[in-house]
Amino acid sequence: MEVKPPAALKGLPDTCGILICNIYYREIEKQLEDMGIHNIEFFNDEYMPAFHFDRLEG
Repeated sequence: MEVKPPAALKGLPDTCGILICNIYYREIEKQLEDMGIHNIEFFNDEYMPAFHFDRLEG
């Protein structure tokens, strides 16, 4: 998966989706929308504390 700065995202085709994985997803989403970028989704694990991390041990 590639990580790009906001300005680079403006050159993506409309068929491309942008996935925000950051606790500041609402702020980032607004910044991108203000730049005319849409097709934005986000993943927020803030409500999943220690989600299955016990499986990594042992």
